[in-house]
Order: sequence, then structure tokens, then C-alpha cells
Amino acid sequence: MAEAPLISAIIEPVGGHGGMNYYDYGLCKGLASAGVKPVLYTCDSTVIDRARPFETRLLFRGIWGNGGKLGRGLKYLRGFVLSLRDARKRGCRIAHFHFFHTTALELAMITLARLYGLKTVITVHDVESFSKGSSKRLAKRVFGGADLLIVHNRISLEALAAIIPSALSRAKVIPHGNYMDFVKPVSREEAFKKIGLDAAGPVLLFWGQIKKVKGLDILISALPQVVKRFPGLKLVIAGKVWKDDFSVYGSAIEAHGLKDNVAAHIRYIPDEMAPYYFSAADIVVLPYRKIYQSGVLLMALSYGKAVVASDLPGMTEIIDDGVDGFTFRSEEPEDLARRVIEALSDKDALKRVASAGLRKATDGFSWARIGERTAEAYRGILD
Repeated sequence: MAEAPLISAIIEPVGGHGGMNYYDYGLCKGLASAGVKPVLYTCDSTVIDRARPFETRLLFRGIWGNGGKLGRGLKYLRGFVLSLRDARKRGCRIAHFHFFHTTALELAMITLARLYGLKTVITVHDVESFSKGSSKRLAKRVFGGADLLIVHNRISLEALAAIIPSALSRAKVIPHGNYMDFVKPVSREEAFKKIGLDAAGPVLLFWGQIKKVKGLDILISALPQVVKRFPGLKLVIAGKVWKDDFSVYGSAIEAHGLKDNVAAHIRYIPDEMAPYYFSAADIVVLPYRKIYQSGVLLMALSYGKAVVASDLPGMTEIIDDGVDGFTFRSEEPEDLARRVIEALSDKDALKRVASAGLRKATDGFSWARIGERTAEAYRGILD
């Protein structure tokens, strides 16, 4: 008699609202290829635009937008309860959550899932947010109630262990996957036309949310040296501001005389526009001050783009300097300028490094392999 498939509930309400749809799709597809039957519970901002080897339930409705917090919170709780009920009806044995912070809501989610008789798994996406004050106390309670914790790299595991030493025995390191299923490269000419770019020289791309920790000011400070060597260079800044003030960066651009060398697209960039921005770029720059793992890095590698990134552990666990990416000394604009100039000055080396990065993203960060490791971890808590 054939063994019944392991069914898991992937409960992730951010989905298409905040870019988690890429991750959700990759994880669920990988789990399906590993013999697990995942059911994704997410928000109604998620677009089902392709055939999926798993079922998606859009039960978190109206939780994002301009409505009142109380109303959206009640809708969130309703979506969660409906998800748990549906999961139990389907015979799910595992509830897999994705947390970026801990509040009383996350504690309630874990508690309710356990009351429904489900084993609980948490992927910890941002260890830093759990390290202070009430968040730390809540994190201990939330993570203490989980059967399995997943982090994406060694630096995150070490940070988690420093906050909650008891979590170490229940934690697994399973990396973030690539974006190969979403890569749709276009010609440079088409990309330039689509995003309204006019550049006589190389193009640098800063992609994603604009916030202080992302180090955009470091890149702007480095740019004058690069422009001296490549006067026609264009920096494209694409993303919306999050708890920051772009006027500070705008003033720095003006002060450095870089207005003609910067294209600032300061807004939400929809998913369907990503291929044009990445296809236009020669180098994707990640000048972050602090990061535990970066989806932008893996997206850039998946597009076959060379990257120049801060030499933070979360970056160097993925790329090897001069082999499949370039690194610079974190928070040092002069060193960033030097590495960008070096990379742009040797087109053969730039192409070789970009190709090696694509191979690493494809082979080393495949969702099929990640699905296998996650499925193995699931079975470990069910034995």
C-alpha cells in the first residue's frame, strides 16, 4: 500500500504584496518535486500567472492597503483561522510560517496552529528584528513553541543562537533559492526603451527598498570617482522608500554634480518590470551596511549580472570575490569606487564573473535541492 503523501500548509500572508511570491513559488515547487504536497495560503495581492504543481489559496483578503489597522487586523486573523481550518480538512500535518518579526500576532499564530494539532515550522527571515527589547522576549516564546526553525545561512544561525541559545538544537540552515523561474531577459535596447533610459556608457543598478541600512549614500559617495573614468555612466535607482527620506540622497546627488548620471525611479516597481531593469544593467550594486541574506543578490545572479557587494558575511557566504562576484570593504566608498572601476575596465573578466555567478545561482541555489532539504527537515520532526 502506497504511503500517503506528506501535506504541508505554507502560511505566508505577504505574497505578491511585498515580493514574497517569488520565494513562495520556488519553495512550494521545490517541495512538490521532493514528494511533499504543499498548500500555499497567502494574500489576494498574489497573481496566479502560471501553472503550479501545488494549490494556492488566497484566504488573506483585504489585509493590505489603506484601511484601518483594526479592520485589516481582523481580516488577517480571519484569513489565518480559515487557513488552519482548511489545512486540517486537507490532512496537513505541518504548518510552515515565514516571520520577519515577532509580535503578539505571531505568538497567537503558533499557539493556534499547535492547538489544531499541527507541527510548526518557522523560517526566520530577519534575525536582527528579533534582537531587542520586547521583540526578543516575544521571540523566545514564539520560537520556543516551534518544532523546527529554518535560517538561510550560518551568520543568521549564529545570530539566532546568540539571542535564543536553546533554539540551536531545533534549527536548520537551508539557503534562499534562486529566481530562475522568473527570469525573462530582454535586449538592452528594449530594456532602455521600456524604462526610459538614455545612457552613453555603462549602467549600474541599485534595486529594491530604499532604507538607511541599504547604503545608497555609500554608492552615491563612490560615484564621482567612477564617473571620472566613465563619464557616460548611469546609475539607476529603482525602488520605493521605506522609513527613510530620499531628499537626503537627492541633495547628495546634486552636491556631487551627478544629476546627469543618475536615473531615480523612486516608486514601487511591479514584478513585470524587473526584467527590463536587470537587462539594462551591466552591474548590480549592493552597498549594504548590514544584511543577513539578500534576495536582490540572488535575483541579480539569476539574471546573469555581475554584482559588486559589501563584504558582509551574508554576501560572502554566496559569492566569492573575483570568481562569481566582486566585494568591497563595507562602508568604504573609495573601495567601492575602485572595485566598480576595475570591473567595468575589464569586459572579459566582467563577463566571466557574471557567467560564474549565474552557474552558482542555478546549481548551488536550486529550489529542487532546497525542497529536498526542507522535506527532509519536515520528516525529521514527524518521526
